[in-house]
Amino acid sequence: MIPEIYYSTLAALVGPKDAKTLSDKDKTLKLYHTGQINIPLPSPRVAVVGSRNSSLQGDQAATQIAKYLASKGILVCSGLAKGIDSAAHLGAIKAHGGVTEAHGTTLAVLGTPIDQPNPQKRWLKELIGQRHMLVSQFPSGSPVYPNNFLQRNQTLAQLTHASIIIEAQQRSGSLNHARHALKLGHPLYIYRPLNQNQPWTKPLITAGAVFFTDPKDITEKLPPQHKGGINSLDETELFNWQISRQRT
Repeated sequence: MIPEIYYSTLAALVGPKDAKTLSDKDKTLKLYHTGQINIPLPSPRVAVVGSRNSSLQGDQAATQIAKYLASKGILVCSGLAKGIDSAAHLGAIKAHGGVTEAHGTTLAVLGTPIDQPNPQKRWLKELIGQRHMLVSQFPSGSPVYPNNFLQRNQTLAQLTHASIIIEAQQRSGSLNHARHALKLGHPLYIYRPLNQNQPWTKPLITAGAVFFTDPKDITEKLPPQHKGGINSLDETELFNWQISRQRT
C-alpha cells in the first residue's frame, strides 16, 4: 500500500542552493511525493539510469555501483523502470541492510501518477514509497502518455547533481535524460566497460560527458553531504525558503 501523497514544488524539494540553477518556470513545477526522505532532499543526489532491456552484466553493474554510492551517503535516484533502473534502486537498498532495514537510500521519479498500478514492480514501488521516496509530476487519475517519460527524464535530471549511464542503446530514454543533464551543466558519467564501443557515446563525450570504471572517481567530485530537511538550511536560506509540502 502506498502511504499518503503530498506535493511540493521542485524548488522546495531540491532546496534553495540547488534551486538557483533552475528557471523560474521549473522552480514552481508541482511534484507529488510520498516516503521517508527529508525535504529539502539530502545531498548529494546521483541519477543511475540505463536500458530497460539490460544485460546481466548491466544489472550487476547497476546494483554494485548504486550500492557503493548509497554506502557513501549518496541518494541514488532512478526511474523505477525494469532493467537498469530497478537494479539501481535495489543496489541502493542493499547498501544499508537490505529490504527490511534500509531507509531513505533511494528515490524513484515516475512517469505515471504515484497511485497508478505497476504490476511488474508492485512490491518494489510499495517498498520505495514506504521506506524511501516516490516522486511524480503527474497527479492522481491523470492519463499516461509516452511523452510522460520524457518529461520524467528531465525532472530526474533536475533533482540530481550528476548522472550515470550504466548501459544504453542508440534510441534509449537514457540518452534523453543525458541531454537534459548536460544542458543543466551537471556531470554525466558513462560506464566504460559496457559502452565504450557504442556510437551514441561520441556526441555525449564531445559535449562533456566522461567515461568511468570505478565509482570512486565520481564520489570525489560531488557536492558536500547533508542529511536534508529544514535543519540543513542556514538562517538566510531558511528565511527565503517557502515550505510548500501539503496534503493532496
